[in-house]
Amino acid sequence: MKRIIYLDIIKGFAILLVVLVHVLQRMINDFNDTFYASFLIVLTLPIIFFISGCTHSLKTPFKIKHLPYEFLKHAFNYFWPFFTFIVLRILIYQQWDNLTDAFDTLMQTPISGLWVLWLLSFISVLTDIGLCISSYIPKSKNIIVSSILILGLFILVVLRANFVIVSDYSIGFDYFMIYTPIYILGFVLFPTIQKINLSRFVSLLLIFTNLLLIIICVNEYPIYGLVTYFEYYNVVYVINIFPLLMYMGIINLIKNKKVKILPTLGKYSLEIYYVHLMILKAFTFINLNNLILNILTFIGLFLLSILGSLLIVLLSYYIPFIHALIFGRSYSKYKFEKCIFSKIKKLLIFEN
Repeated sequence: MKRIIYLDIIKGFAILLVVLVHVLQRMINDFNDTFYASFLIVLTLPIIFFISGCTHSLKTPFKIKHLPYEFLKHAFNYFWPFFTFIVLRILIYQQWDNLTDAFDTLMQTPISGLWVLWLLSFISVLTDIGLCISSYIPKSKNIIVSSILILGLFILVVLRANFVIVSDYSIGFDYFMIYTPIYILGFVLFPTIQKINLSRFVSLLLIFTNLLLIIICVNEYPIYGLVTYFEYYNVVYVINIFPLLMYMGIINLIKNKKVKILPTLGKYSLEIYYVHLMILKAFTFINLNNLILNILTFIGLFLLSILGSLLIVLLSYYIPFIHALIFGRSYSKYKFEKCIFSKIKKLLIFEN
């Protein structure tokens, strides 16, 4: 599938914001309680799931014999890195006692940023089930995929309301309920977004108007706080629409532009996301009680997180075994790796 450069640019911008938030959390006491945290989170998380929906909408429906192979790809893309980075944190930082303790913690509280991985994997699996079903019903892809995801939401709402065991992981389920509708919007609307060509004036108007609306709403409802975040779903859904409209304006401005660093960051955004969490984990709370030193430290830590992560990811491609072991997937040009993966595919879809 051919890469869409402007989606990579948006993903690159999003990963910069993600790293920015995580660095600020290391340097500002109670940063999560500030207006800036809520503002940056609103600019970041909705677009991550919206872009995921956009990219998955490019997949064509496939027959049921291909479903195990698609599940395998999601396992390697999301679940494998999820567990490898948990293991690395246990071995290097002794963050948890064992895998069970780590999984329970990550499901019950969305710490460490790894919650994004299992949430995306779950949504992707449901999407593939919908794509598989839609292959047997012409021109039904959007309706069936959306219906499958909405059914998943409904089931979670029922489970969360009626079973105590699910309430232990309520925060994880709440995140699914908040971001799945945004993913559906990306999946359904992306073909239309590709066709829209707005003027520069309208694009700028979309950007600045929605940016102002985000500032007003976040100031009124500091949604980073978990209490507000999960008690006012209607507020969260409305606020999350504004950054999506803002990014639509940005997409129209950059569709035919050439930007050097952001597409690269976007292309490797998932791997950068993994690695920067490991880098920042090495630093405990940093505050030097000096404004100039704190600014310099912030710049250094931010650049280290971005450029260090990118360098590690790019170097790992020269050692495909290490790359596959850590990240679970590889785009390397080594023939033996392609050969192994193609044999697994043939085995799973029952080809001779």
